[in-house]
Amino acid sequence: MKKLLPILALVQILVTMPCHSQVSTNDPSLSEQWYLSKIRAQDAWTIASDPTTIQSDNIVIAVLDDGFDLDHPDINFWVNEDEIPNNGVDDDNNGYVDDVNGWDALDGDATIPSADHGTRVAGIIGAKANNGTGIAGLCWGVQILPIRVATSTPSSVVAGYRYALALKEKYFSTNGLSGAYVVATNLSQSLYMATPSEYPDWCAVYDELGPAGILNVCGPENRKDEICGSGSNAMDDLPALCSSEYLIVVTATTPTDNLWEENNIVGAPWSQTYVDLAAPGENIYSTSEGDDYNYAPGTSFAAPLMAGTIALMYSAACDDWINGSKVDPAQIAREIKNKILNNSDPVGSLFLYVRKGRLNAYRALLAISEQRMLDRTLTGTLQQSRDVLAIQNIIVEDFTHTSENDLACLAGGSIILEPGVFLHPQGQGSAMFEISPTFFDCAIPYTPVSVTLATQSSAACDGMVFCNAAAYGGLAPYTFRWESRLTTSSTWTVHPQTSYLLVLNAYYDGDFYVRVRATDGNGTEAWSNTNLVACIDGYALQDGIDATIHGTNQTVSDGAESETLALFPNPVNEEFRLNYRGERTPVRVTVHDEQGRLVVAFPLASDGYTGQVEFRVPTTELAAGGYLLSVEFDGPSVWKRFVKLP
Repeated sequence: MKKLLPILALVQILVTMPCHSQVSTNDPSLSEQWYLSKIRAQDAWTIASDPTTIQSDNIVIAVLDDGFDLDHPDINFWVNEDEIPNNGVDDDNNGYVDDVNGWDALDGDATIPSADHGTRVAGIIGAKANNGTGIAGLCWGVQILPIRVATSTPSSVVAGYRYALALKEKYFSTNGLSGAYVVATNLSQSLYMATPSEYPDWCAVYDELGPAGILNVCGPENRKDEICGSGSNAMDDLPALCSSEYLIVVTATTPTDNLWEENNIVGAPWSQTYVDLAAPGENIYSTSEGDDYNYAPGTSFAAPLMAGTIALMYSAACDDWINGSKVDPAQIAREIKNKILNNSDPVGSLFLYVRKGRLNAYRALLAISEQRMLDRTLTGTLQQSRDVLAIQNIIVEDFTHTSENDLACLAGGSIILEPGVFLHPQGQGSAMFEISPTFFDCAIPYTPVSVTLATQSSAACDGMVFCNAAAYGGLAPYTFRWESRLTTSSTWTVHPQTSYLLVLNAYYDGDFYVRVRATDGNGTEAWSNTNLVACIDGYALQDGIDATIHGTNQTVSDGAESETLALFPNPVNEEFRLNYRGERTPVRVTVHDEQGRLVVAFPLASDGYTGQVEFRVPTTELAAGGYLLSVEFDGPSVWKRFVKLP
């Protein structure tokens, strides 16, 4: 056999995505579940839908609520097989007597009352699918651990969480022979106008659950207020104000991705700091008490979509992920949370209201299926023209004629054949051969890079305009090229920002177009659609009066009344002085980094101001660099870029 000289060759491999259709079910009311398509659940089900892990762990979601219809035929409630019912004995030694069907943490016993709210939540997470009955939950038939609590009695909430924790610890200590593989909890209740300082045990319990690999989802009070905001439309809420990295706070949106609202008071709460994500929460069709089904709105029914997505991610995870969830469960829990948040859909209408975007279950599952380095032996015959899954290209070093190939593979990236590895090429190594995804336990077929652009459809262009991009597929990390222009025929202007967020501060005074290009780690590029941003009048200090902040006084007038707002000095060293004269009420000053993310907030006194007043804003804690300052009034905010000196 003739041996070829050692060479370095790049073998380009044709990459194709497998053709698949969205997964549907025979549940008769599936068409009523509009929210499933909004979060791309049918696409997610092409990756995973089973309520078990790859290691056959029965995934369990604990639902803390007011009660449950345990006889509902469309819900798979967890049952403690190691407990003998009604014998007054803790048969499985988990610290709870007769807990065959869960636990009533409010009354401290094992009797679970029937109630509508908890039954609805349970169905959204995991109603059985393909059973010819009712609806399909997000994770089909996942086990629901029912725990009765009442947020009006905070001690019951803490006790309920600790029951879920006890079952997870029991599962670990018995190697899965007892207890429950709880990966997430869902609390679709909250305590209105409560703070962490009042109930420290409530917030602290999340950091007890996290090390056991339990993420916690909550839906705050259904009020159209800003959580920990200022002014008349502000509220405190537990557990939304808890700062644990194992807590995910979800608000509710409509089919058009706006915050849900019912009237002047009832609606979806918001906060760029304390609300992580949005999910559908209007007209949510689900199971209800008495073997029934109906509609209901609110954060209560947005949050369980997040809990169901967490269950699906454990179903999709490979051996390494599940092993990790048992060796270092806290780390896996944090990674899963980050993958959900970072793969949400950017939505222009939510820019100012949530920390990330709107839930996308499909992209979350793609993220958990991400590739890793694997050592594999591939045996096969050379193919002249075949589609190849899971890889982009192969870098070959030192090869000879053979059909057995040891390789290290990063699915979606490159396959590197180390020196001494054999490949059967044709000519100078330009070859096609077939690799099945089954060789890659943790791999998914390579997805071409794509980018989604979200902008404000209308904005005060003489103030601040946010444009947000999200890249998917390809191989991270991504860089972005932002371009804008005034008309469809004018030249594109390239902006210096290369991150996912473009902030334009008084850049245009008329309508303009924006687009973005994403480049992945392989150098592959993808362009977004072009979006039009329609400009409206500037930020109003008073009806009919516009003003922007400058380093010197800026007076504006409608002829009858006037206001002034001065900011100085700029650049700043230790503190700003904000001088205001007028009838409006300044309620808060916030400082943001140049990507628009909140750095610090300074609530102001809630009593009204008249005449002239001066505020002092300390900046000694800020690092040197550029920042964005927002002064919030009863109405819209006013923005200005400033520089902090070293």
